[in-house]
Amino acid sequence: MELANHIVTKDDIIYLDETTFNGYMRQERAWQYHDIPVILPLPVKRLKGVTLYGAIGQCVQAGFAFMTAEKTVIQSFLDFIEVLKSQLLTNERPILVLDQHRAHTSPKVRPLLEASFRVLWVPVSSCEFNSIEWLWAHIKRRFRKTLTQKVRAIKEQTDLIAEVDTAAEQVPQRVATQMLGANRKYIVGHLANSIDPDYATVTF
Repeated sequence: MELANHIVTKDDIIYLDETTFNGYMRQERAWQYHDIPVILPLPVKRLKGVTLYGAIGQCVQAGFAFMTAEKTVIQSFLDFIEVLKSQLLTNERPILVLDQHRAHTSPKVRPLLEASFRVLWVPVSSCEFNSIEWLWAHIKRRFRKTLTQKVRAIKEQTDLIAEVDTAAEQVPQRVATQMLGANRKYIVGHLANSIDPDYATVTF
């Protein structure tokens, strides 16, 4: 309800989260002639996963800020917060929507977050309230296709990190904006159907 109120009043909102990529991600569907075997290449060697931090919002440069890291830990999260702050287009404290991952809620992290943002915590396993989840699906779909084609070239951890960086860099601003708008409509529409019919009159 609080998030929907911020959307309706057109406050600056940033949606933040992280996701993981690995060398075994593959395209889920593809066309092939029925009499030709499907050949699925495998990685040359097992690699560690790569964390991609990201944040989308209209008050963020290009609509999308991101950073890769070896894993989700407090220090890498704090590093990303500095990246995000450097790309803000507002001097006000925007709303920051994120979940309650332990790297987000650490006593070391919370005061730093609250100094620069008005933090809105969403419940665990409620990805439908965080617009960046839609963008993760878009990036991973493209990443799987690329990795299926280039898997033999992914030999070192640095190769995998570079592919994740490229996948994030290639997100057009219009796509980030579309994901943001679509999820806002979903949230407000959900409330219009289940809580308050007045939300049905909101325009974007």
